[in-house]
Amino acid sequence: MLYYYPTRYSPFWITVTKMIDELYAEKDKEDVCILSVYLNHNIDQFREKHPNQKLIIYQLEPLCATDHWWSSEKILKQLKKVDEVWDYDYQNVLYLKLHGINAKFKPFLYSQSNDNITPKPKDIDVLFFGTSTSRRYEWLYNLNFYLRQNTRSMILANVFHPEIDEYIARSKIIINIHNSNGVSQQEQPRISHLLTNGKHVVSEKSEINYYGNLVKEVADFKEMVLTIHDMLDSYSDNNEYAIKDGFKKLTLDIISDNAKKYLHEKISL
Repeated sequence: MLYYYPTRYSPFWITVTKMIDELYAEKDKEDVCILSVYLNHNIDQFREKHPNQKLIIYQLEPLCATDHWWSSEKILKQLKKVDEVWDYDYQNVLYLKLHGINAKFKPFLYSQSNDNITPKPKDIDVLFFGTSTSRRYEWLYNLNFYLRQNTRSMILANVFHPEIDEYIARSKIIINIHNSNGVSQQEQPRISHLLTNGKHVVSEKSEINYYGNLVKEVADFKEMVLTIHDMLDSYSDNNEYAIKDGFKKLTLDIISDNAKKYLHEKISL
């Protein structure tokens, strides 16, 4: 498969291409997969350059959110110009199908190519990394206030792949917080990378938790504090192997013939 993706944060986009190659790409076809750049490029340019190849957009925008960077009209207009749209979130898939788009469910799952974080001694109890927003700042402020005094926490902004993996390797728990009040879809790109490498994740609750009990979901910062304390009290490096094995099994279930059964059980369709 041939890929087009932004040069900015290219190490992250490369991890996405590795997962697609491993899980979803048809090995005997030279399809074209467009990642993110479809929003600021004319799709006709890709069609002219690859007239005899299938054009696929792997769509990562949270379409069901009330607050995202691109308008829904802009996104839909572009998506209608390609042969297939692959999406990480099944709510997005249903939304796209309602608008006549050939959308397919392709979630972020375990890939051996991205299972590459070397374990290190854990000198960070709780790690948060990501873009700083007012909503996240409020959660993190409260967390730091209520966590036990001997908890070693770290907050990182503007640290990306592959540098972030050094801090992930040194952390016992990584927390996930939605960036705004209008977001309730699970942050799969972030969480899947952590589960692929066996990390403990505590996340603010999403409308659908695709990863089941591999992720500890909480309703508010108070519950997050209690969950973190419980996990630190029972923490063992050996648990990371169990998380990774569980994610491998879940991946096999979803990409096998059991995918429809999985969706009905997890999403209550």
